[in-house]
Amino acid sequence: MAPLNTARDEGQGVAPAPQLDYRRVYETLPGNNLLLSAEPSFRVLAISKDLLGTALQRREAVLGHPLFAIFADSDPQAPGITTLRAALLRVLETGEPERLRHLRYALWRPGGAFEERWWNISCVPLHDETGALLHILVQSEDATAFVRESQHARETVRGLEERLSTIFNQGVVGIAFADLNGRYIAANERYCAIVGRPWPELRQFRKQELTHPDDRRELVAALERVSRSESLIIERRYVRPDGGVVWANSSLSVAHDASGAPEMVVAVVQDISARKATEAALERRVERRTEDLRAEMLERQRAEAALRQALKMQAVGQLTGGIAHDFNNMLTGIIGSIDIMRRRLEQGDAAGLRRYLDGAAGSARRAAALTNRLLAFSRQHAPDSRPLDVNALIGSLQELLTRTLGEQVVLRVLPAPDLPLARADANQLESALLNLVINARDAMPQGGALTIETAPAQLTAQEAQRHAEARPGTYVRIAVSDTGIGMPPEVLARVFEPFFTTKPAGQGTGLGLAMIYGFIRQSGGYVRLHSRPGHGCRVELYLPVAAGGVAEEAQGVAAPEPPQGGGEVVLVVEDEPAVRLLVTDALGELGYVTREAADGPSALALLNSDERIDMMVTDVGLPGLNGRQLSARARLVRPEMPVLFMTGYADSAWLEEGGMEAGMDVIGKPFALGALAAKVRAMLEGARPR
Repeated sequence: MAPLNTARDEGQGVAPAPQLDYRRVYETLPGNNLLLSAEPSFRVLAISKDLLGTALQRREAVLGHPLFAIFADSDPQAPGITTLRAALLRVLETGEPERLRHLRYALWRPGGAFEERWWNISCVPLHDETGALLHILVQSEDATAFVRESQHARETVRGLEERLSTIFNQGVVGIAFADLNGRYIAANERYCAIVGRPWPELRQFRKQELTHPDDRRELVAALERVSRSESLIIERRYVRPDGGVVWANSSLSVAHDASGAPEMVVAVVQDISARKATEAALERRVERRTEDLRAEMLERQRAEAALRQALKMQAVGQLTGGIAHDFNNMLTGIIGSIDIMRRRLEQGDAAGLRRYLDGAAGSARRAAALTNRLLAFSRQHAPDSRPLDVNALIGSLQELLTRTLGEQVVLRVLPAPDLPLARADANQLESALLNLVINARDAMPQGGALTIETAPAQLTAQEAQRHAEARPGTYVRIAVSDTGIGMPPEVLARVFEPFFTTKPAGQGTGLGLAMIYGFIRQSGGYVRLHSRPGHGCRVELYLPVAAGGVAEEAQGVAAPEPPQGGGEVVLVVEDEPAVRLLVTDALGELGYVTREAADGPSALALLNSDERIDMMVTDVGLPGLNGRQLSARARLVRPEMPVLFMTGYADSAWLEEGGMEAGMDVIGKPFALGALAAKVRAMLEGARPR
């Protein structure tokens, strides 16, 4: 309410306020109350004590005066005066009450100042018994404190909004709001920078439309999950207007409306393109390094294989003297027996030839067995651990080891009965044993004894702790003991070091025991070595027991009589006349019809003809067109024809290790008639239509 103005214009006549009986009633009412006349001047008929105190006025200065003459503002056209006058005029016109909220209406204060106040005002019409309007009761409530608190709150909220807006737009992460269909509602400046579009342009899109095609399905699924009030983090790619791709980490959550229903999706986005580029570069480096490591491993494997082969060939070289002596003895028996038989046949004396025949055949068989063992030993194999009968392997090596040791060293082999199968590579174990035997022989220059014994061995957890690289379990132990000069502790400590050797320069590589140690460790076993100067040496190889399986090689029982042929036509291709004659005659005696060729072109001429040929037996090492090439050409014209390869070379291992097609097999020279007959019959039976 405006203050009561006690200043009057000179000459202005103001009638004294009517003395009404009800005036004192209104004056005593609590609160800020005014009773006004029901006329456009709105004279003050009564004023409450509380309002006089609020306005700092005297009653006699107010009563009878027009309201807006005494309750004035600094500006007569102030909104408060205009609004209140309009409300009072409506009451006069309609006779209905009016209510004003938070009306700004200043109060006059001593010294001429005005104090800003806000009011809640009710203008209530008072009627007589006939319904005529008599007076207007104006009740006012000071709302200044509430309005000022509201203004302060609004200013606080506005400040917070400005700060939030600053944080929103100047944040280091992108923030965007979208409806549940992905349509953008709002986004900060960082988000716009990430996707490469200003907000006026961005608001026309949905999130799916800016996402890389390969990532859209994942985004749609993510929005579906978020709409069910889940929160999740995904990595996806945005496509910018220039076609550039930006990797982003998006944290997605949902905002709810007042009812708790999902209303919008909130995305907090971080540009991770630099991280992705670093990861991609790192992956490329890892891939390159992996390839380098793979190449290094292959090269190392090749080097190890070459080293193993070199050591084997070195060992074979050590066998030369003994083997040559043994072969000379065998050849002497063969040649001598044949020479005696020829002379007796020339003299017409056939009596007693059987004894010489048996002697020559026995010597030939021993020579063949020794040759096959040498070829098998010198052949290059890839490591292949399988269940292995250690006793059988040592037994097959015994004659070869005896020749290696010479006449001054006695070999004793003590196999354990019922020895379980070990798991190891047979070829590497043969090489390891031969190297140990050669080392033992060199340690006994004056002769002695070498013992090879086998036994099962159980290693407990407590015992395994004494061997850093051993694990508890059951093993097959192979012990190689000699009566040689032995080794002092300083040598014993270094025997498994690569390139360490006690032999004179040029007589040892220092790799034999190192390779043995590596082979045993790769097989899952361990090595123990005992030696003292003057007391010989004992090397123990521990190989893990095979968990089930059968031995790598099983000895079959030879058929008492070779299987007979049924008139099938067999083409024999062999450049050596004696061997070709032997094979054709042998097959002929077995009931086969034979055709023969001395080389590949001659064989192809027969194969390209209309002549019946059921099978081909060919030497591998033919001059010019070799046996493998011949078989490939033959299969073009006779694709179902069985092919049996004959070979006496160690480097033909590719035939036995997957280099042959279906319907092919190999037989090693020299071979017995029964072995040839069995191979031919089995291959022809396998090719016969069922």
